[in-house]
Amino acid sequence: MRQYRARRRKALAPVLPVPQQVAQVDAADVLIAWAETTLIVPSGPLRGESFQISKWQREFLVDALAPGVREAGLSVARKNGKSGLIAALLLGYLCGPLNQSYWRGVVVSLTGALAKELRDQVEQIAEASGLAHLVTMRRSPSPGSVDGLSGSRLTCLASDKATGHGLGADLAIIDEAGLLQENQRDLWGAVLSSVSARDGRLWAISIRGDSPMFSELAARAGQPGVVWHEYAAAEGTALDDEGAAGFPYVCSTSMSSVSM
Repeated sequence: MRQYRARRRKALAPVLPVPQQVAQVDAADVLIAWAETTLIVPSGPLRGESFQISKWQREFLVDALAPGVREAGLSVARKNGKSGLIAALLLGYLCGPLNQSYWRGVVVSLTGALAKELRDQVEQIAEASGLAHLVTMRRSPSPGSVDGLSGSRLTCLASDKATGHGLGADLAIIDEAGLLQENQRDLWGAVLSSVSARDGRLWAISIRGDSPMFSELAARAGQPGVVWHEYAAAEGTALDDEGAAGFPYVCSTSMSSVSM
């Protein structure tokens, strides 16, 4: 069965609606165009509809995928689509326009259950979008991994059971990074080391939380290779102000890129 799937992925790879290799400078624009024309929402009120990348998501992708960026932080409240954004991005690397030979991605979540939820979302979007034949989901060892085209692979880890040591990643994402505490600093350092080994990127995505490492990333905004986006209701907004319940948000963005 594995050989059959490998042959099928190889045979169907040329019919992807986008080129396999994308210049780094165009990565965000090409990913967004592909996501909105290819990906389908798998569940919820918008089930069956095409993905729509919102303004704040576009802003973050453009900066975080820009040449020379090594670390990117995104602080946004829950229920604003960050998990869907992460899943779309990962599919873009696994079987979409950002795919490249032997790309390696790592996602670290707070628990095995949260890591599994994100892996499942990647699977559900792939199935809803007709891309399931291009990826292979692996549930063991838990919380699992995903194999894509050209030898690419996404590995999911739980912060309470994995250190991240020994991994090399082109893109490492720490989900709910704002909730990691001081006693998990070694994990954060190991994830950062994993991208340094491959000249990759670290993304920390979360609610604001009280993580010292997340706050330190925010404080480094403006340094070479660091991006920070924070979306929050304006200071002084009343809790019952329905007009400020969603977007528009106040966005604080700092960026300074260096050549990689």
